[in-house]
Amino acid sequence: MNRLISKINTAIKILKNYQNKISLFKRVIFKINKNKNIFFMVNMKNKTSWIVRTNSRDFNVINDIFVFKIYDKYFKKITNCNNIIDIGSNVGAFSVLCGLKYPNAKIYCYEPMKQSSEICRTNSLINNLIDRIFVYDLGVAGKPGMRKLTLYNGEHEKNSLYNIWNDKKNNTQDIKVITLAEIIKNNNIHSCDLVKMDCEGAEFEIMESLTKETLSKIRCFIIEYHFGDSDSMIKKLKDNGFNVEVESNADKTGMIFASRI
Repeated sequence: MNRLISKINTAIKILKNYQNKISLFKRVIFKINKNKNIFFMVNMKNKTSWIVRTNSRDFNVINDIFVFKIYDKYFKKITNCNNIIDIGSNVGAFSVLCGLKYPNAKIYCYEPMKQSSEICRTNSLINNLIDRIFVYDLGVAGKPGMRKLTLYNGEHEKNSLYNIWNDKKNNTQDIKVITLAEIIKNNNIHSCDLVKMDCEGAEFEIMESLTKETLSKIRCFIIEYHFGDSDSMIKKLKDNGFNVEVESNADKTGMIFASRI
């Protein structure tokens, strides 16, 4: 009973943040979609609008960022951002949030799944940020080249270079990947204020690949890590002059905030 009450309270909290409540309730809560379209638009009271996919977790991702505000505690510690790199941008919720919070920032998004990257571009456009959010249909890894991306149907935010969720039924897709050092070089970034990584396991090889020179160009990291050796990543950040805060979960996932502030 307590779990049911908690779910009802969560749904009420979410719905309070949206304008088109009836449509939202039908399509997202009860999965009713008579038109059989895989995309629909939701409008929030904060004046942002979003294209999301039915039968996906796009809506949940947006709620995590804009309703439950999972990144806000980090943003309170970061000021005056001009260059932000978003690795694993999905449908662009984090990037749009950055664009709204930092009006002078340029945000470079990397999302290898074509459908997700197109939605990211669309969400940047409808929120009037297309001139400051640049979306690339690329993955990011420790070395450049071609890799296989494991696809999780309906949970696109879990797509990964590693099958970390141990699902044998998923398909794979060949994608092109580049390194974080190449991103900084290709975009002529002399100083990057924030790198956010939510890339389902690739964060470890990305961090391992970073030289002192590349790290010296980065001011802050927000990293969601998944089922790996976070200790080595934390040590490398500390050894390169970062203050590191860690929130660990029992399942070996967690968040790392690292800054030179």
